[in-house]
Amino acid sequence: MIHLQTPPVASKGTLSKHIFPLIRLSKKRRELYQQNQSHSHHSQHKVFTVIEILEIIFSFLDQSTLRHIVGLVCRTWHTTSRRYLMIVTTWVDTCSTPQRDTTLAELSLGVTTVFKIESRNRKRRNTTPLLQRETEENRLTLHNHIKELTLEGKQWFREVVLEYVNDLQRELYPLIPYFQTVTSIRLDNSTQKRICLHTILTGCLALKSLEIKSVMTTDYYRPSKLVRNEDAPTLPITLRLRRLAISEMLLHQSVLETILASTPYLSELSLIGIRKTSHDTRIPDFDRISFLEFVSGSCPEIESLHFSFKDAKTFENDRELERHLSLFPVLHSFSFTSKDATTHMLQLTQTLYQNRLTTLEIVKIGATPLFLFEALYLFLCSSPQLLHLKAPHIKYYTEYLNMIDPESVNNSELRRSAEALRNAWKLHSNQEEGPRIWACRNLRTLHLEFGEFFGSQIPQSPIRSRIIFGYIAKVCPKIQDLYIRRPNLNLKLEGGWCLLSQLKELSQLRIETTFLDSMMENDLAWMSKSTNLSSWQKMRYQILAKRLKAAESVHSGIRFSLGCFQRHRGVDMQVEEVRAAGGLDRVADVLQKTSSLHATTCWPELELLEVFYSDHIGDGVPLAAYIHSVRPEVRLRVSKSMYKHV
Repeated sequence: MIHLQTPPVASKGTLSKHIFPLIRLSKKRRELYQQNQSHSHHSQHKVFTVIEILEIIFSFLDQSTLRHIVGLVCRTWHTTSRRYLMIVTTWVDTCSTPQRDTTLAELSLGVTTVFKIESRNRKRRNTTPLLQRETEENRLTLHNHIKELTLEGKQWFREVVLEYVNDLQRELYPLIPYFQTVTSIRLDNSTQKRICLHTILTGCLALKSLEIKSVMTTDYYRPSKLVRNEDAPTLPITLRLRRLAISEMLLHQSVLETILASTPYLSELSLIGIRKTSHDTRIPDFDRISFLEFVSGSCPEIESLHFSFKDAKTFENDRELERHLSLFPVLHSFSFTSKDATTHMLQLTQTLYQNRLTTLEIVKIGATPLFLFEALYLFLCSSPQLLHLKAPHIKYYTEYLNMIDPESVNNSELRRSAEALRNAWKLHSNQEEGPRIWACRNLRTLHLEFGEFFGSQIPQSPIRSRIIFGYIAKVCPKIQDLYIRRPNLNLKLEGGWCLLSQLKELSQLRIETTFLDSMMENDLAWMSKSTNLSSWQKMRYQILAKRLKAAESVHSGIRFSLGCFQRHRGVDMQVEEVRAAGGLDRVADVLQKTSSLHATTCWPELELLEVFYSDHIGDGVPLAAYIHSVRPEVRLRVSKSMYKHV
């Protein structure tokens, strides 16, 4: 289906903030270009049209700005910006005739920028001759339709996604001549046995990003192979490719080196869980030393790197890791697997890329060593430049977020959590200053799983959940992409989910848990836009806020000074400022702000909200239906999914 949203009216100040600085930057770049060209007698000045200048500007803007601001300026801006909006159309290979006609009609509108092909006929034993004939007819109809749209100038695909496709020879390769505007191709969960990248790269010369994620085929239990067909055309001297990501494939080193030799501007290389050898193939072993030296020489602009094997350790020790990382001096994004983690890996990356490492990714492959938890804690507390942390399957103990002194509380669960943190600190650390706070205050992306040293006596403990939500909202107020995984996460009002409403720049929120408890309207009304909250709901929130403040002062027994609630003003945050971040009085403050006359909209930049759970407990307000009624402009997904414990 096509996802369209009606943008709100943009103010003049908002336009000045986002658009006009980019226009001045584009003019300045044009003047510099003309000055450089004036020194050559054989070159001529290139005159940019208005459309060309706008295309350069729009390519740097995010989706929220394009959707809510740019399209309101004038008709020219609106028409040009639609080519850069993510408007998705999905094609299913086993669709019925009405579904097929609907999808073709959507493509005929000429507004689709993300074209997705999904193969639901994944297992051969489920196919029948009739189903195969219908699938082939639908495929032929689709190819002819895309060909006609391309000839008419109505096809502006910028991204192509193929899921569970097992026959690229029929699904992708025939369409490549018509993908001249495609800049990104992604193959998710591909079961293709042989993938020829030369055919893709030589046909899509505008391609800047190529991502392939393979899965083992169930019938032969063999990994996909990256090969080069002898009939494939020779690669051009220079490709526009900026990003190459390949996961769990059997790679031929010479084929990969041939491709990398034609990508001197490659900035991101991700080879996750590649397979070195296979007993039923003649592919030679993968030599990591010579390969990384070749990459550093052929792609000097590498800024993001991941290189790991599926069936062996990538680096034997810290000295070998340091040797290979020194080959990439401009690296600012580092990724590794939990299996390859060494004792001093994170400390070593901080030393080599001091004040430059802005992205850290940890991929879950194999067992996670215990020392990685402590190393990640120390890394976050000493990396102020970190902007993106992606480790959704690496457990981070909730006790490291609890800054409360165990001697100052009467609550047994809080005291137990605080004592566990204090004992862990004494056991693993030689420093005496005690627990510390994350230094990454400008964090934009956080993907993390939360657990605890000792399980709570209450299955869905609201205290543990409030500590997580309150800590994130207090320490990292600039988060834009948040992905939280935790068993028994309490999403009710006392669980503190509403504390995340303080993240004003949040655009994507994903939550994964085991049990989803029944909810009432009070648990979710804070998510509404300020103008949609009824007077009765505001009154209930005011009464509830007073009750929560009274309950906090009577039952918690936590002693705070008044100075601990001061707003962070650019100085180092102290432990006292975070101790109350997960208290009930913080929830009460959110309710008071929501019910006030000057309340602001919760998550004004939110575009995506996903909640996954394993089981539902009790009856109450349907979560998906209620959120959709109060925030219809947000892409919403609430569904059951088996929680994967790490």
